[in-house]
Amino acid sequence: LRMMTLSLLTIHFFGYIDFSTFMILWLSAYAFNVLSLSLYLVSKNLLFLSFGWPIIHDKGLAVKMKNYGLVTLLTVSASIFVNRIDVLMLGYYLNLQNIAFYTVAFFMASLLQIPARAILQIAKPLLAKAWERGDREEIKMLYQKSALNQMILGNLLFVGIWLNLSQILLFVPEKYQGVEFVFFFVGLAKLCDVVSGVNGAIISTSDRYRFDLYINAFLIVSALISNMIFIPKYGIEGAAFATFISVFLYNLVKWYLLKRWYQFQPFDKRFVIILLLSISIVYLDSYIATFSEVIILQIAIKSVLISVIYLVPIIALKISPDINVLIAKYLKKYKE
Repeated sequence: LRMMTLSLLTIHFFGYIDFSTFMILWLSAYAFNVLSLSLYLVSKNLLFLSFGWPIIHDKGLAVKMKNYGLVTLLTVSASIFVNRIDVLMLGYYLNLQNIAFYTVAFFMASLLQIPARAILQIAKPLLAKAWERGDREEIKMLYQKSALNQMILGNLLFVGIWLNLSQILLFVPEKYQGVEFVFFFVGLAKLCDVVSGVNGAIISTSDRYRFDLYINAFLIVSALISNMIFIPKYGIEGAAFATFISVFLYNLVKWYLLKRWYQFQPFDKRFVIILLLSISIVYLDSYIATFSEVIILQIAIKSVLISVIYLVPIIALKISPDINVLIAKYLKKYKE
């Protein structure tokens, strides 16, 4: 789906198809995905269709599935709404042009969540199985590892984009420039989410899954209040700051509940080391020379330097065993 979407966007960007055709083909890509999965299930004799009522004959299981499905539907709906509150309220308080400026910075900040989303897809079924077995040690381990590795990757992306932001914004029209602090605060919000690991997945797969809905409702209320306070005073920067405050409180509540209920605590001194390393790189940025007049080369060279300065101490200090094992694995393959 990602490759098909990227291909269609590229074709549309170069003017080979208009927007209406793009939308039809984009929807067709999703239909193709569903069809492919269905055919795969049929080929494995795993797709069974039955008609009649009740759909599930086990009444106890039917009630549990109905309750869980309803809570999950409301939770997902709430999380989608939360990601649009700032944009909707910007449109209410300011003109639509400001939404375009805000969205540019917002999507750049969203890059921080890409590694976390990949980790979540892997971790969630593992968490569900661990809860089923009552294996709290595995859940605690997944919580700690996800928080640590996501902080390492999230901080690298945040620092890399922040220190290259002035060059990156040269590729967009001049009117879109000046959104540095929008990215900064939205980026911090995304970083809070990333650093918190799989806290939401732990709650949603536990016997206290209903609290995930309550916490999302709290996030909606805090986002509404903070946006009402900061947007009229500070515009798009206020919306970004409101997003940061809301997401920080949201993850703080989840961290507190997991610590209180299950004594899960993912943070230790390694997180402080990563934070200090990130701050040091931001400080050292003024000493990094410009090696080229070509903007793309400037970004590429600075990104490589930031990555080396950031990752070498992390690998040398063995902050994340997973990263060291992964690197050792690839080095072994390279030598062979």
